[in-house]
Amino acid sequence: RALGPGHPDIGPVLSNSGSLAFARGRLDDALRHYRAALEVGEAALRPMHPQLGHAHNNIGETLLELGDAAGAEPHVRQAIAIWEHSLTPRHSLLASPYGVLGRSLLARGRIDEATVALEHALSLPTSAAVSSSALAVTRFALAQALWRDADARPRALELARGAHQEFVRSAA
Repeated sequence: RALGPGHPDIGPVLSNSGSLAFARGRLDDALRHYRAALEVGEAALRPMHPQLGHAHNNIGETLLELGDAAGAEPHVRQAIAIWEHSLTPRHSLLASPYGVLGRSLLARGRIDEATVALEHALSLPTSAAVSSSALAVTRFALAQALWRDADARPRALELARGAHQEFVRSAA
């Protein structure tokens, strides 16, 4: 039996299509799929459903990759609000939107706010749901944020080296 275009099970299919496009570097296609998934989810699910958190996080990350750091921020903040409400405030999935938020703030020169978000992302428990390469990106962004403070440079170097090692491992 076919599902209609507004059926809640269509959202994850659209999201998966977006993830495939994102992985292939087709960011505009990914964004289109993620926005469609969000539209379906908003029409079919309760307002704080975790699936909506995924859609907002995916949109935010894609906008950041497209160079729209300001556009990414409200989406990842909404993902954070949804997941902190529907999961727990220390759930491992929150590492992703906090990392994207930190990178978004960093890109716009809001270093102190970025540092807080990135530190929080790295303080969360890890799980298989958060890729090691995503955590490496967050570590490297925190290294960039800390670099301006001469006293924090040893830690920044440690974070950057750890991120580099993780990138090398994930590429092997």
